Amino acid sequence: MNDHRIIELLGCKMAGEISELELIELGELMAHYPDAVYYEEIFKQIWANPAEDTNVNELYEKHLLKHKSLFNFDKERQTQNMNAMEIEMAIDNEEEPRSKWSISRVLYTCTLFLALVTVVLFYYPKTAEVTVADTQIISGKGIRKNITLPDGTNIWLNSESKLSYDKAMVNRDQRVVTLSGEAFFDVKHDKEHPFIIKTEKISIKVLGTSFNVRAYENDERTETTLIRGSVELSVNNRPNEKIVLKPSEKFILNEQDNPTKQDPSSVKGAKIIIEYVAPVIVANKEYLTETSWKENYLVFKNESMEELAPKLDRWYNVKINIRDPKIKDYRYTGAFSKETILQALQAMQLTKHFNFKIQNHDIEIY
Repeated sequence: MNDHRIIELLGCKMAGEISELELIELGELMAHYPDAVYYEEIFKQIWANPAEDTNVNELYEKHLLKHKSLFNFDKERQTQNMNAMEIEMAIDNEEEPRSKWSISRVLYTCTLFLALVTVVLFYYPKTAEVTVADTQIISGKGIRKNITLPDGTNIWLNSESKLSYDKAMVNRDQRVVTLSGEAFFDVKHDKEHPFIIKTEKISIKVLGTSFNVRAYENDERTETTLIRGSVELSVNNRPNEKIVLKPSEKFILNEQDNPTKQDPSSVKGAKIIIEYVAPVIVANKEYLTETSWKENYLVFKNESMEELAPKLDRWYNVKINIRDPKIKDYRYTGAFSKETILQALQAMQLTKHFNFKIQNHDIEIY
């Protein structure tokens, strides 16, 4: 990633000196390199809380002399900019003093921008290495994938899930992946290079262990189930609070209907729950609902039809519409493997009565 270019454009944006074309370029770069949003946050913090006694010129000159190579921007563009400024100054030389003020403001802005770059690079040293997610694996509805990452980590990706990672992760200080959906991780042990999983609501840090993460974008619940080893979790809007899981423990971040309810375990309308993982017995066979999917078993325990419907959607690549509100409250415990969606619904009819109609991938239950 061209860190210098992104930082340059961010500085111009914060100073109000960015052109429409540069704004479009910045948007494209930020979309292509999402981790660069960290630079933007740093700029906002510095801009909103400037040091009162900072001599911008002195700060810039001091660090430029010591770290000249860090500011090796495009010389041709600098020359063009200076020529354009000289022409403008010549044209406006006898006009209103406001034009001179405009030129001074541009020069001051450029100096302030480079000083901000200095602050970013020297007062936030950990941001120097930004992980780029240049590889993306997508598992569609009805599809489950097994992936081996460049570091040797083995991952099972569930239906309708997406995993992004840097193919050069073995050369990074941290092995970072981004997950949307559900995945089971068997992480290659490397104590010098922690494995980090980022989801929409939580982040997980491990050294070497096996665990399951469920983090679908539209689900109220985000879950992490530890099988062996240990993991450290944090909720994204409370990064300083760490939770360490032990084997056979499950972390649940559950969205609440009433976010104003006073609850010490709530996080902006979400409740944190730690519970023990117990197997489910179906037809005299034990299953672990949290991880059975990677063995091609869809297992559910005392789940309502409303909770089960999106799981069936992903598993069978269908779209279920429950027309009768009473049916949404029907509860089921069971396991499906090689059954078709028709056979699965017929089996569920044996315990709770309902009718259904299948048309292509759309199913109506009434």
